[in-house]
Amino acid sequence: MYKALGLYSDLGRLFFSPSTPAALTRRGAAGAETLKSANANYFSAGLSAPKPADTTQQGGCLVVNSAGLVSYAWRDAGTGDFAPTESVLSAVMADA
Repeated sequence: MYKALGLYSDLGRLFFSPSTPAALTRRGAAGAETLKSANANYFSAGLSAPKPADTTQQGGCLVVNSAGLVSYAWRDAGTGDFAPTESVLSAVMADA
């Protein structure tokens, strides 16, 4: 599914994308703490991805309208680089 949606999956984007520090800076101390907490929870719970390559998978956000068409698409360019909430809500409300 990730590949079909064109979402990014590589080590460089996971750790070395300029989007990662930019995203953490936007979130301030809370962003850094969230990332540390997520990592700690992942390792302490003994979680692992089905395939090692899955650990570098970046996510994204799609808004599908009532006609079944994608009205908004976002591909995370780095760790913590999430779709802007206002943009997502705007896309959702445009179909309301």
